[in-house]
Amino acid sequence: ITNESVLGGSNLSSSSNENLTSSNISWASVDSKHDLSLMHLNVRSLRNKVEDLAAFTHEYDVVACTETWLNESINSDSIRLPGFQDPLRHDRNESIGGGVCIYLSENVSGQRRSDLENESLECLWCEITSQKNEKLLLGVFYRPPREGADFWEAFEKNISLAKDSNIDHIILMGDLNDDIMHYRDSKLYSILESRNFTQVITEPTRVTQECSSCIDIIATTSPDLINVAGVTDLGVSDHFAVFTSFSFKISKGRPYKRQLWRFDRGDFDGLNQSLEKINWEGELENISINDMVKKWSNLFIDTAKVHIPCDIVNVRPDDPPWLS
Repeated sequence: ITNESVLGGSNLSSSSNENLTSSNISWASVDSKHDLSLMHLNVRSLRNKVEDLAAFTHEYDVVACTETWLNESINSDSIRLPGFQDPLRHDRNESIGGGVCIYLSENVSGQRRSDLENESLECLWCEITSQKNEKLLLGVFYRPPREGADFWEAFEKNISLAKDSNIDHIILMGDLNDDIMHYRDSKLYSILESRNFTQVITEPTRVTQECSSCIDIIATTSPDLINVAGVTDLGVSDHFAVFTSFSFKISKGRPYKRQLWRFDRGDFDGLNQSLEKINWEGELENISINDMVKKWSNLFIDTAKVHIPCDIVNVRPDDPPWLS
């Protein structure tokens, strides 16, 4: 598959396409310490696959998921990924399925742009800031297969709004359920081309016995800043994950405070005695499981603080891990 056949003669040549979309990309040639690495996966129930996902996400700065199948009853604590901030979420609360979320690495400086989000779309927008204070907009979308003209009209208006934000670098990710490999019949392709976005994923992202299609996208207004892009089968969904590395020197984050326990000076006999005196059954009865976990944790930590000294320390992004 060449860019000419898939992308309609975009500014990515077919020779560069071979380098960009190999599914066996090695990150060794990428400045992974500073360049922004992103991944998207249609996860089909995030809550059931957090541990599986965590095994693959440590190399990425941004992880986006569609078809999260979350709702307001599911606490973000239950879907945390190690090394990432609290997820940004757009849940589908009125019915089962759908939903999108974005995880930002602890080293990424970013904020949600709710002002760009359209209530009629399952989407999230996030603004990411580089070390040089450059801005990048990331939009993540899910389109249910049966959505038609109304969706595409709202989608086109939404990305036009993002382009009007005066931020040059924009990346779109998600599952749009529109096979862009057949670009002559693709409404998505038509919209991306008219708004000067380049789709850099040119391999199938969903393969069945009957057909293969490219319905999961990474499209950008700045294709010249793409180092690598491709697909990979994580084995946790019926979709392949799509990924890219973008030449955008990310901020290492701000210093933060954390609690440092001095276990070498702890009175563990006293801690055990204090824990035995707590009426756990009485403390935890007649409350929900989520409140039970929260109360148990608070009681345990408050008791531990009495018997184990702890300090509040400043942690800088450049500190070696053994100092933090």
